[in-house]
Amino acid sequence: NTSLKELNLRSNNIGTEGAAHLGPHLADALRINTSLKKLFLSENNIGPEASAYLADVLRINTSLEKLDLGGNNFGPEGAAHLADALLGPKVRHILCGLGQHLAEGTVSRVE
Repeated sequence: NTSLKELNLRSNNIGTEGAAHLGPHLADALRINTSLKKLFLSENNIGPEASAYLADVLRINTSLEKLDLGGNNFGPEGAAHLADALLGPKVRHILCGLGQHLAEGTVSRVE
């Protein structure tokens, strides 16, 4: 679907294993769909192991403007994967959880 502008997968308990399975499919979908502006993945119990899959998805995206990752368990290792991936795309608003909000250009290191 090239007209999808918002994808809300919030609170689906995707988990690390689910994210590992979802990652390649989401990456393929984002290659085709260049209209997705908002992606909500908060409260899904996604752990650090799955952050590499999510980082791959974020590296290929060219249209995403808002990303909500709050309420997951990325830990320092996972946060580092994601921060590295987010330095390239044009994501303007990144919601990390606990009220933290990072705007474009401010992601340099995540602890």
